[in-house]
Amino acid sequence: MISVNRESIREDADAQAVIVTVTAGTADTAAAGREVEVTLAAGGPAVADDIDSGSAGTATVTIAAGKTSAVDTVMVDAADDGEQDEMNEFIELTVSGSAANGPDPYYAPAQIMILDDDPDIQLSLSVAEVAEDADDVSLTITATAKSEVAGQVVASVVIAGADGATIGTDDTDDFTATSPVSLVIDAGATVGTATTTVTIADDTVDDDGETIMFSAVNVTVG
Repeated sequence: MISVNRESIREDADAQAVIVTVTAGTADTAAAGREVEVTLAAGGPAVADDIDSGSAGTATVTIAAGKTSAVDTVMVDAADDGEQDEMNEFIELTVSGSAANGPDPYYAPAQIMILDDDPDIQLSLSVAEVAEDADDVSLTITATAKSEVAGQVVASVVIAGADGATIGTDDTDDFTATSPVSLVIDAGATVGTATTTVTIADDTVDDDGETIMFSAVNVTVG
């Protein structure tokens, strides 16, 4: 089996030294100088990009004759991806070709959980609806975190059209706006705000109403 001395690492942490222990049955069956290559890869909903370049790809553990286990130390680093509301992800450590019913010793894999550091934030707006002839509309975007944030949170709020609305640079589109808008929640706070202006184009199309979407992306914690 494979075991590690860390059950989890944070996305925003530096590369962590992890001790990998490989155990191979009984001492009587442990061959002299048996080399076991342990591979670090994405597990569960994680993808390769969730493992940062600070991670080692493999660890080589040599089990000496008459011994049942050996150790090696590898660097493990999770990528700080800025994605909110992530499912639990993990880095899986496996031995290639090791199978529970195979002829060679089976090394049960180990996992290191990736702890998401991105706060869950909700956006709200000071204006819920506007008329087509409203022209310039000044509005306040408010971001609210579920709890006090440990460090300064910076988010980019992307403004886009939905339900047929189009964003552009002139009155041939349904509205114009500067996007993205930078928004900050200070360390220890739960709320941050930003102000922007959206210009509505007064067209002659008889439509059922259109939507302007505001989405927080690239959320980082300082």
